Amino acid sequence: MGHAKALIITGHQKSEEAGMLTVVERIREAFPELEVAFIGSPLALSRI
Repeated sequence: MGHAKALIITGHQKSEEAGMLTVVERIREAFPELEVAFIGSPLALSRI
């Protein structure tokens, strides 16, 4: 459609979310005109 687009997807575990939130904030600061969203993930494993 003629619009420049980009999508950055990084896989991560729950224990890495704090660092991923830092990355989101840095991208927002560097590119304030872009929409940046953090989508948390559930735990990969659960104990029963």
